[in-house]
Amino acid sequence: ACPARTGDGSARTIRRDGVDRRGSGNHPVAQRPLHQHPVRGLTTLPALTEQNDAGGLAIMAGAGDLPRLLAEKCRTEGRNYLVVQFPGVPLDWTEGHPVEAVQFEKFGHIFKTLRAHGCTRVAFAGAMARPKLNPTRFDRKFLSVAPTLLSALKGGDDATLRAIGKIMEDEGFEVVAPHSELDSLIVEAGVLTKARPSVEDKSD
Repeated sequence: ACPARTGDGSARTIRRDGVDRRGSGNHPVAQRPLHQHPVRGLTTLPALTEQNDAGGLAIMAGAGDLPRLLAEKCRTEGRNYLVVQFPGVPLDWTEGHPVEAVQFEKFGHIFKTLRAHGCTRVAFAGAMARPKLNPTRFDRKFLSVAPTLLSALKGGDDATLRAIGKIMEDEGFEVVAPHSELDSLIVEAGVLTKARPSVEDKSD
């Protein structure tokens, strides 16, 4: 699948077979992420597992391997998920994954897109440079949170991320840490080398 931009600025996904899958919310069955069948042009809906019923995961994809690893695990486990791509973040691994391209200034469209794909949880994964916002593109939802967000932008990356997370939560989405979805990121507890701590080491 590859993202494309429509004349009104909204994003849509065009599958390799040329079918336009625009998120509208009017046809909930058609909006479910599709997994491409090995035979060109055929698609199958993901299996209805307990994890799917729990709500889909929106992967707000930055640069690096982390968003790809999250997407691959979701696909392997048959979970409902969506890769969200932002301007200036090239993703060369998205073929075979459900992808939607969005704009930073269109919060209303972002929320609508996530809901259309059945996503209730959001994970920010990968590196992303601070965006250069274009005020002429702000939608109503962005304008409603602009004072909070623009103030956070002046406070640094950590403050900005916390502010965006709060905005997501206020919209009803659960913000989750990538390691909660990808447990292989966390090392097991215990001594990781052949060397063992001495009594003195433990006393320190």
